[in-house]
Amino acid sequence: MDEALPGFGSLPITSKQEALWDTHASTRHITGEVEAPVAHVHVEAPVIHMDRTFDYLIPARLDSSAVIGARVHVDVGSQRMNGFIVGRDSVTERSGKLRELRRVISPIAVLTPQIYHLARRLASQRAGSLSDVLRLAIPGRHARAEAAFRESVRPVHSPPQPPVPGRWEAYSGGGDFIRELACGASPSACCVALPGVAGSTSLLAVAAQAVLASGRQVVLTFPTARHAERMAAALEKLFPSRVALLLSESTQEKRYTQFLRALSGDAQIVVGTRASIWAPVPALGLLIVVDDASPHMREQRAPYCHVRDVAVERAKIEGAGVLLFSAYLSEASAHMCARGHVSLLRGIEAAVASSAPRISSPQEWRGEESSWARLPDAAFSLVRTSLDRGPVLVVVPRAGYIPHLTCEACRRQAECPICGGRLAIDGPTSQPTCTRCGWHGIFRCPECGGAKLRSARIGSHRTAEEIGKAFPGVGIILSGARAAEGIVETVDSRPRIVVATPGAEPVAEGGFAAGLILDTPYLRGEGLGGNTQFLRLLSRALTRVRPARAGGHVLLAGGVEEEIVRALNRWDHVSLAELLLSEREALLLPPTQRWLEIRGEVEDLRRFLGVARSLLQQSRVAHCAEELSGSGAHTHSHIAHEPEDREVSASGQSLLSGGIRLLSPHVALLGPSRRDKGQAVYLRYSHEDSQWIGPALCAAHRQYSATGMGGSLRFELDPEL
Repeated sequence: MDEALPGFGSLPITSKQEALWDTHASTRHITGEVEAPVAHVHVEAPVIHMDRTFDYLIPARLDSSAVIGARVHVDVGSQRMNGFIVGRDSVTERSGKLRELRRVISPIAVLTPQIYHLARRLASQRAGSLSDVLRLAIPGRHARAEAAFRESVRPVHSPPQPPVPGRWEAYSGGGDFIRELACGASPSACCVALPGVAGSTSLLAVAAQAVLASGRQVVLTFPTARHAERMAAALEKLFPSRVALLLSESTQEKRYTQFLRALSGDAQIVVGTRASIWAPVPALGLLIVVDDASPHMREQRAPYCHVRDVAVERAKIEGAGVLLFSAYLSEASAHMCARGHVSLLRGIEAAVASSAPRISSPQEWRGEESSWARLPDAAFSLVRTSLDRGPVLVVVPRAGYIPHLTCEACRRQAECPICGGRLAIDGPTSQPTCTRCGWHGIFRCPECGGAKLRSARIGSHRTAEEIGKAFPGVGIILSGARAAEGIVETVDSRPRIVVATPGAEPVAEGGFAAGLILDTPYLRGEGLGGNTQFLRLLSRALTRVRPARAGGHVLLAGGVEEEIVRALNRWDHVSLAELLLSEREALLLPPTQRWLEIRGEVEDLRRFLGVARSLLQQSRVAHCAEELSGSGAHTHSHIAHEPEDREVSASGQSLLSGGIRLLSPHVALLGPSRRDKGQAVYLRYSHEDSQWIGPALCAAHRQYSATGMGGSLRFELDPEL
């Protein structure tokens, strides 16, 4: 294969080292002061090539405390590092004299075999460091919290009675799902929650009770601390002293205490944010992930794991079930359903009819000509007629007064002349001010020289002001992170207007009489996931409104496709998700294919790709040999059709040539493309081939780091494109 790739020139050729491929290190038995004197310690190293296990001799004074999973302090070369004991026996592959363990930091086995296995698998899939994964999984030790926990008296809990499925019967297969959990089975499902009480989090309490009835534990992960705290409080009332709240926002002492409660089995229900997905409960029965498409569900630090992916991998290792619970269906969840990894739980027709509100667009109203007006006449008619029956919800995409300004002449976004930040107006008497550095002064458009500004978007504060003028004497409540009262959790059934930003919609007693969603096009996010985010934000607001049978009505103002309106009236999120998934499948985009993003400087990327190409070829040979020896006949894994290579410039050396090339058989290379810092390339391969491609790329990263070929690289699997 030609060693030149457009955008990178000639890749460096690395030695394949065939002679070393099948060579195994020799082992020797060690006799020490104690039984099983060799501790295999995985050190928390700052570089990936040092991220491995080292062998140490256990002195007699540390025999009782040096248990598998304990946190220890060891010498590595001239450095002292922390690590975890991941094995203990009398065998080593080291030829020289073993160093002694320096210190056992804590005799508590905080790293369980299951979490260690999970961390290794995730690191291998993402070409990342195991230490980075363990940093996410295990909180830092807090001596005072540990001492208090060891002295505490932990109660003994008896399993509750199996629950009646109740509202789960409104979902196709929902009753069977609960009964299987109560019997000790581990079903996995994706539930498209219905609006109102039929899709409330009380369903999760029933699922948790079913798992507890089988003698197992359950973990519930929410996108924000606010939602997790609310759910934990509700579960604590039902199951006193059995609930642990594990939040990354908590103090180190509190988080470590809750971690130890989960580890010991004292807490049979663990509720929290991203960190809770790693809770090391002794007998895991079910992992519940709520709102899986939320941006908060992806870790912001290496290796950038998504909670959904962690849950799926952990369930495989521990034989547990997974429940993805949301009022919509993400493309990733739809893909899992299509592949048969999870079953789909959706509302039956009668349940949809009794729980979903009526949804309309302005053009459906008599006398309304434009569907794109921000506040059409239909909006005022809906609010006016609904206030007699209860509160009305108004959702505005952006907070503030006028959060987005443009030049009146050329429509260019108004930017700060000092730092380039966005200009906004904070109040009716405020001047345009930079949202980044606080500059305010005379605006002059750099494009056309214009000095006048126009509002491009209206915020929640300005909307509340306009609606208040249209409905004098009616109470107005603002709900949002930037509102004076913050996010309002609940409101009573008195007639009033609640203006909220997405995600800050309160729960109304008996449901809102009507809903008005303004500027609906601005609810769409950026990138490939924009449509899913649009449906996610819409669905959250729709679930707050009463059923159509009780007069509930939601108006989508600002322009929305009629196909979406019709699907939402049927609460048919499945067809919407399948349509989006089919579009991604046609383009070989995630989640239908694996995409590994690699960021760095061009020369560093070139060196890494050279190593990766060599190791991928070796790994493919070994993989084919394993298949031949295992089945007796060569079995091809599914290979997605690769589009023909795009034409490049005559020289083939332009860094911006782009296109698609094969890095090796089964692995397509896309890019490079510019990023804020350096360049980015993408490696694309099938889910079936990821079993051997992931470890090969991880090995390439280790070799690249060990030989000091270049600067640091950033790896992210299935990023937001």
